Amino acid sequence: MASEIYDTVHNEILQSIMVSRTMASDSFLKQNLKNELNISQDEEILTLQNYLSEIKENFGYNAAFIVSEASKIYYYNSGIHKVIDFEHNPHDIWYKNFLAKNLPYSTDVDKDEFEDDVWNIFVNSRIEDENGKLI
Repeated sequence: MASEIYDTVHNEILQSIMVSRTMASDSFLKQNLKNELNISQDEEILTLQNYLSEIKENFGYNAAFIVSEASKIYYYNSGIHKVIDFEHNPHDIWYKNFLAKNLPYSTDVDKDEFEDDVWNIFVNSRIEDENGKLI
């Protein structure tokens, strides 16, 4: 019984890591983030909202998100929820901590502030341009 539970959890986490890593290497997403400040915010919100909604629905996730390094906007599958501000919002320290690790990806268990503070496993992946710059 315990091994079945372990296998189920392990497989779910591995799938989430693979999806997150695939998103991080997606040329459409990279191009969109690089051009974020050059297009209308409404167009960017709609594009990323649709992209993240597809990820959420296709994989049965609770949510899907992207944080833009240029704007610090936290895009969510239902639009923009906030701008990351780890200086003034202690909940946002996860972003600073993730960047400090300088790893391609990491997992984080935390309360999801957008889903009634339920505990969730987040998979964070660095999205970099062709020169290795965080986007």
